[in-house]
Amino acid sequence: MVREMKADLGFLVALMDLRLSMPREVWEGICAEAGRTSIPFSVEVVSEGALDQFHGLPVLGVIAAIFNQEVMGDRRPAFPLINVSNSSGPISGVGNLLSNDVAIGRSAARHLLERGHRELLGIGMPGRVFSNERLAGFREVAEQAGVRVRVKNFELWSDRRIGNYWDPGERYRRTAEILAPWIEELAPDGAIFTTDEWIARSVSFVLRDGFPEQEVTTGLLTVEGAPGGSLVPGLFGAITSVVPPFRRIGAQALLWMRDHGGDRDACRDLLVRFEPEGIREAVSTCGPACGHAPTARAIRWAWQRVQSGDPARTRELASFLRVSTRTLDRQFLQHTGTTAHAFLLDLRLNRAKQLLRHRPDWSIDRISATCGFSKQSNFSHRFKARFGETPGAWRRRAGSPS
Repeated sequence: MVREMKADLGFLVALMDLRLSMPREVWEGICAEAGRTSIPFSVEVVSEGALDQFHGLPVLGVIAAIFNQEVMGDRRPAFPLINVSNSSGPISGVGNLLSNDVAIGRSAARHLLERGHRELLGIGMPGRVFSNERLAGFREVAEQAGVRVRVKNFELWSDRRIGNYWDPGERYRRTAEILAPWIEELAPDGAIFTTDEWIARSVSFVLRDGFPEQEVTTGLLTVEGAPGGSLVPGLFGAITSVVPPFRRIGAQALLWMRDHGGDRDACRDLLVRFEPEGIREAVSTCGPACGHAPTARAIRWAWQRVQSGDPARTRELASFLRVSTRTLDRQFLQHTGTTAHAFLLDLRLNRAKQLLRHRPDWSIDRISATCGFSKQSNFSHRFKARFGETPGAWRRRAGSPS
């Protein structure tokens, strides 16, 4: 263990609770960077509050997820300490590599506005700096766009025990009592952004249980990060997420320690904010804002089909809704501004763009077939008509080999 290590071997200590998403992803970034660069020192994971045991040992530095500034008190270790958690904001007297949470909120609002939502609700956690900053960025972009926006704070009911038994039903009931009035005020084609995935799962449950029509018309977006256990039943992974930069933060923290290991004074002035990685879209925001439940349900079903590599045709979509193709086109024209055929074609072409960027090992012919085109020539013609360049040209410009 640590005390049996050779005195001439420096090592890095990571104070992480790996049951939680943020510390786990930072830790994954540390490990990936250590493996990539072959940094020649040991990396150890310990629990928070274990700083004292390392005094006098050859510690190059500590990377810590400090969720509560009060935990530190007046203590500052004799070695560099980098905080990677924005729960309490930057910690004074130590280095800070933090997520730009205002930018995360802005990204969320822009994505929902691009989908056509014109009424937004942001739900956060009280007393958390990262949550407040995400809501601030969300509100800022929404107000600039001139849409109606509200922000609320929601604290999950945490008293799990009723007598001597855990009662999830009571937890869901109390959750619904808080969230249902907020959702009830939202327009049918409104959208919700939650600053934490725990809250998103709760919203998903309340929508499914109390607002079955709005479940498919309401956009729902959160910040990626799976909690330690399943709070709400449902389709995990079906919620669109902003991807935070936690792995990149871990990698950069390790590189800083490599270049400045042991320099406590240099660490004190370290403060860097990292931009989000982007949006990971799922079924909860997969199509244009649509307040008509049958059409919205059809959009989500069609999106799931194209993502699975089995795009639906117009007749299949009409059969799914149990309507004629003529009625289907009338509904789509009224609620999306385009025919069902044109909408399905656009889904397939946009899926092709995703694959061209993210699957450089796939040939254009394979991507064409996966997106439902029987001939590559037809695919290329449709792609150029829609995006102004051939699939190969778009792929090269996007940075992937053809």
